[in-house]
Amino acid sequence: MPSTASGAIVRFATAFDSIFDVLKPSARAGGLSDSEVDALIAERTAAKKSRDFGRSDAIRNQLAAQGVILEDTKEGVRWKRS
Repeated sequence: MPSTASGAIVRFATAFDSIFDVLKPSARAGGLSDSEVDALIAERTAAKKSRDFGRSDAIRNQLAAQGVILEDTKEGVRWKRS
């Protein structure tokens, strides 16, 4: 019986996610993964430190085009998907 219960849970989670798109929205939408966003943010931070503001702005624009909003704080960069 455990396999039936786990199958029901998987079906429920799949149905729930098909409505609310919360489990892995970037994978389904063809967007960037969290690790790709983090890598681009690290590249942007390095560009800012080296005063390459053109590259920094380009990365911010690239992320914005993918629906990722950046917020620069004293503690570092925070991001969220729009």
